[in-house]
Amino acid sequence: MPGLTGAVLADQIAQRYPGLPVAPLTGNAGIPPLEPASGVPVSRKPLGPAELAARLRELAAATTDT
Repeated sequence: MPGLTGAVLADQIAQRYPGLPVAPLTGNAGIPPLEPASGVPVSRKPLGPAELAARLRELAAATTDT
């Protein structure tokens, strides 16, 4: 995303839509991903089906109805 990192986007989503689960991924293997200020972990691509399913389960478990 030109001019925008996944970490910044995750923070913007968290500010605009509190409680919305976000699962940012990075395809840039050469640079360690930045942790968003919102504390959302950033996963690295390629992400296999089992890893993706585990990440989505974590998000679902952490999500609360408000």
